[in-house]
Amino acid sequence: MKTKLVAFLVMLLSNIPGFAQNWKFGDTFTQDGITYKVVGYCLVTDPRDTMTNASTFYDSGELLVTSVSDALTDVVIPVAVDRYQVIGLTDSLFYGKTYNRVWLPELEFIGNSAFENAKIKSGTLVLHNVKQVGEKAFFNIDARLCFDISKSISFYEPKKDKNDTTKTITYTKKEQQPKGGVVCHVRNIGNLGHSPYYGYEIAGQNNFFNKCVSEAYGADKEWIERPLAIKHTELRYCKKSFNTMPSGILKGFEVRAVLHLDKSMTKNFPWGHLTAEYGKETFYNVYDKKKHKTLKFDAFRPVSDPNLKEGWFLNFRNEEGEANFTLKGKQIKK
Repeated sequence: MKTKLVAFLVMLLSNIPGFAQNWKFGDTFTQDGITYKVVGYCLVTDPRDTMTNASTFYDSGELLVTSVSDALTDVVIPVAVDRYQVIGLTDSLFYGKTYNRVWLPELEFIGNSAFENAKIKSGTLVLHNVKQVGEKAFFNIDARLCFDISKSISFYEPKKDKNDTTKTITYTKKEQQPKGGVVCHVRNIGNLGHSPYYGYEIAGQNNFFNKCVSEAYGADKEWIERPLAIKHTELRYCKKSFNTMPSGILKGFEVRAVLHLDKSMTKNFPWGHLTAEYGKETFYNVYDKKKHKTLKFDAFRPVSDPNLKEGWFLNFRNEEGEANFTLKGKQIKK
């Protein structure tokens, strides 16, 4: 009987995509010559699935690019890898390297010296919306910068306190938002953090700007039209909030996964320590629809249980311990 039960569980788990082991927080992996680190992780659901089977849950998260192979001639930093969104480039990622073309998605941040002393043979590097740019990110780059932006960018520069004996470096922020596309001759800019748009050639989407974009990608239509939006990736099937019961039924839970920076990190972004220190905390807000009460848990996982009518239950954990619930919101007592 025991052997049959074990065989049943193995078969059940092997047929549930949501239980398959994927990348977890802190993991690193290499794909197509690019190495990533998982800096944010959570379980999500797929809107196409139903909540009556455990295949609703999938690994998801956020990625930091930590290395690019020298063997590549063209570099494409993807919007996402599976259900993991690429959000940033580590410090010195392209420092002193040479590539024909580089394609970038929209990013949350670009680290210190990420493109310092780099050479782009096509002659132009196109940057789309990026929230934060570190010190000397494009210092002495052998290429023209072409900003395709619609949001303000925060450029950071170090602020050293002479009276600080610990030699701690903090960073000050300067926000800039030119209108439309901006083309810069970076060799004349120097440290971009001090004068991000000094000497730019043109503002506004026009023929010259489009020509620069075309030159950056060697007039390759596939590169020029490569989609930036998440709707063209697996990310479109990531849903961070879900109900364990259909809408209109008062039992069960509403669960929402949240990724956020630690408070101590938000004050002084870890410029210079991105690869080692950057990471987002995960928590799950669980709303009991019947009791109108919200609980916060640090971790969550679905658990297979053939003895339950639904075939599985929800396991939540926090500092106070762990709690198991059926899909209908009833606590499973030990």
